[in-house]
Amino acid sequence: LDIKTELVDLDALAKLIHASKTESQIIFTTQYHQLIRDWKKRMPESLSLLWNGGKEAALRKKLAAVRAANFEGITFLQIHVHVADDLNSPEPFDPSTAFLKEVRDELKQHHVVFQVLPWECDNPEAYRKLLELGVASFATDYPRMTLEVVRKFEQNRSGKR
Repeated sequence: LDIKTELVDLDALAKLIHASKTESQIIFTTQYHQLIRDWKKRMPESLSLLWNGGKEAALRKKLAAVRAANFEGITFLQIHVHVADDLNSPEPFDPSTAFLKEVRDELKQHHVVFQVLPWECDNPEAYRKLLELGVASFATDYPRMTLEVVRKFEQNRSGKR
């Protein structure tokens, strides 16, 4: 469920989901942390994803608020990433590689899955580089390509052990 507004009747939605017995199949997705917190009170068994887009400064501010709430209720945290045309440039990602590493490390400490949405990116090399940075999950418009990259990455990683 990708909730795009704060104006949603969570009680009615929870009633519908309980009636269909799909509680554990739901991923409640939104950009509003408070909605996730309110949702998890109604549906604790569902997963949740907080998505975050924008410039790095705004992301830092939003993450500070999420951190202050101790990442309450969040299963996945997604960052929208813009990928440079030249992946060999000093900084191929926006937000920056350093920021993505910081987020990765903090989410790991809180047992939150780190997901990125490589914005309008169909370059397999970008996905590989993001996997190397420790991204654990992708949202993508290119699922076949993404799955192929992840499979190759995992095969290479397991072959190196």
